[in-house]
Amino acid sequence: MRYGPSRFSCITSLAGLLLLFPAAAAECPAYRADVAPVQLDRLLDMAGAPYGSPNDDPNINNAGMNEEEVASNTRLRLWLRERSAVSMPEVRFGAENEPTRLELPDAVLVTSIDRWPCLLAPGDQAYLSDGVTDHSAMVYSIDRTGQTVTFIDARAREVFLLSANALFDDYGGVAFERDGRSFFAVPFTTLDKTLKQLVLASNYDLEQSRSALAAVLPELSPLAFTYWRDQDVFATIDYDRFEPPLDILTPRTSELLQQLVVNYLFLQGDLSQHRQGQVLPDDFATLALELPDYVSANMSFRLALDLIDAGEPEIAAALASNYQQHRGPDVDFALIELMAARLLGDEASVSALTATIRAELDTRLSRMYRGTTSEQNRALLQNRIYENTTIFLMRQRYEVLESPP
Repeated sequence: MRYGPSRFSCITSLAGLLLLFPAAAAECPAYRADVAPVQLDRLLDMAGAPYGSPNDDPNINNAGMNEEEVASNTRLRLWLRERSAVSMPEVRFGAENEPTRLELPDAVLVTSIDRWPCLLAPGDQAYLSDGVTDHSAMVYSIDRTGQTVTFIDARAREVFLLSANALFDDYGGVAFERDGRSFFAVPFTTLDKTLKQLVLASNYDLEQSRSALAAVLPELSPLAFTYWRDQDVFATIDYDRFEPPLDILTPRTSELLQQLVVNYLFLQGDLSQHRQGQVLPDDFATLALELPDYVSANMSFRLALDLIDAGEPEIAAALASNYQQHRGPDVDFALIELMAARLLGDEASVSALTATIRAELDTRLSRMYRGTTSEQNRALLQNRIYENTTIFLMRQRYEVLESPP
């Protein structure tokens, strides 16, 4: 999982101490893990669900699973109503020329690897790399005395532990099963070599995240830890739709990109205030529809979905329609139009949209599964033994189609 995009970064260079004090957490001024998380059980249940691999089911056609990975994972979070009002600070480890350096988009904070035990807490997503395979897993527990971290991951053996240069085999990891769930534990020293990125979990609210991080890193302003989550929603530009030279979109210099982000955040800020009872600015709808057509699908989709939640179905429908006029048909934006039509009581549009969306979803479903009838494919879609993002997304779309809010 990749999150991203504040322009703030701070590099704490303690690289010279790393060999002398690998992962020595005893000097931390505070431990973020000591702050009580919220709804941790729900997150751990999601991470530990005993899913099998779709590759093992002869009824599944993986060639038909054509959702693009980053976009589909972000779209999934949007459909699940996980909102950007929750702070998810991100920490990237390592400085330039360090072996732990990972080339990813701009992050909130870059810190040296010796600080990670202070920051780590159950529920966090850790991005690991063993040199061959990259993998994201959820922290289940931290044993500071035993100097180990235990991760819970339904597919660790499938996608990570059995890679050609596996963490499990080469770096002292131990995999085990408990109550039908998959775990693996690794020593702190292993993560010194393999941990690349840490996304601090959303099961901490904004103030908890700020106070915990401020205790761990007191030299940094708490404001440094607030950012708009989901890098690909925040400011992704679909380059193939953008005509001017790409070099003007360099993140550190692009006034165009900065202004786009500022405008988008203002729109979202107006929506947040609107939920608290304030009236939207008169030019809100105009500004929303003026977002250029090279703005990413996820960025536009978030705004449209937030408009539904804010009680502005007319603007949401206009935005969804405008996006499709520029970019072509999109089933998720069509579902936004359907939700808006229901709220507006436009039965003719509801009927037409329902038929169009169902035809599209049924066609996709027939590519995903090898059932001989639509009913068989729908039954296969409900099988949660074999789960991935595409399957989950399709199920969510059908639920929106067939179960009006």
